[in-house]
Amino acid sequence: MKLLRGMRVVPGGLLLLPMLLAAVINTLWPGALLAGGPVTAVCSSGGVMACIGMVLFITGAQIRVRQLPGALRGSLLPALVKIGLACLAGWALGRWQSGGLWGLTELALVPALASCNPGLYLALMQQYGGESQRAAYGPLNLLGVPQLPLFVLCVSAGATPDLKSLLVALVPFVLGILLGNLDRELAAFVAPGSAILLPFLGLGLGSSINLIAALRAGPGGLLLTALFLAASLPAMLLLDRLALGGDGTAGIALCNVAGVTTAVPAMAAQLIPQYTAGAAAATAQLAMAAVLTAVLSPLLVRRYARRREKSGV
Repeated sequence: MKLLRGMRVVPGGLLLLPMLLAAVINTLWPGALLAGGPVTAVCSSGGVMACIGMVLFITGAQIRVRQLPGALRGSLLPALVKIGLACLAGWALGRWQSGGLWGLTELALVPALASCNPGLYLALMQQYGGESQRAAYGPLNLLGVPQLPLFVLCVSAGATPDLKSLLVALVPFVLGILLGNLDRELAAFVAPGSAILLPFLGLGLGSSINLIAALRAGPGGLLLTALFLAASLPAMLLLDRLALGGDGTAGIALCNVAGVTTAVPAMAAQLIPQYTAGAAAATAQLAMAAVLTAVLSPLLVRRYARRREKSGV
């Protein structure tokens, strides 16, 4: 059986297919992946963070010091744009639709717009991107942890945000840059590790997704996905082509919702009492958006890349 070849045929398949498999298992047999032992170690939130930490180290080790400004520009600019979109959308929804729009509130819209699935981005850039796009993976992990959208929600609600947890997420990346530049042989040794870890990262991310709960989000989840794509696709595409000097592929690869954002509503409800009532609905809506964009984003990247190839642009 050519399993690996089949996974690589699917855009972002190294992460996407294991993620969907774990989501199906978690939906049909809730808790099966958390029964204990090494399976739970891989599929728990701790396992996800361990995989992210290792991929961050490996990615950082591949970056030469002279490449660092480009990597930071390719990640921090999209992050700032996403945060700006999230703040603007959250303010507009709260200003003109204080009760939400068809069941959609800022508790779901802000985390979606302020997030990105860095693992899926890296998987797509392994297929369609270059070294500079892959180098942006490290700082992009700020968009893949729940602390960033939680930070935005706290600021908008006047609560105290946790900045320390955001900065800690970058420690393995910085350590990788340091050691990789001190010893290029070490950098070459760990280089294949990021592709190897992607399926395990996908399993861990999918183990927290319940497809039935995502479907229950109904119109709110579909509306969230539509608004997310309508706001993110043009912004990320133009940013990549006009400001970052790319061909637009990396910008589209950023247009997906991180699965870990499903934890944001519950975390926000603990800090901000006004969000308690809408936490369950927002969680389901974010789960649907994460699943749909995990499928749509790779398809859009592949279609865009093929169109550019055919046109010769």
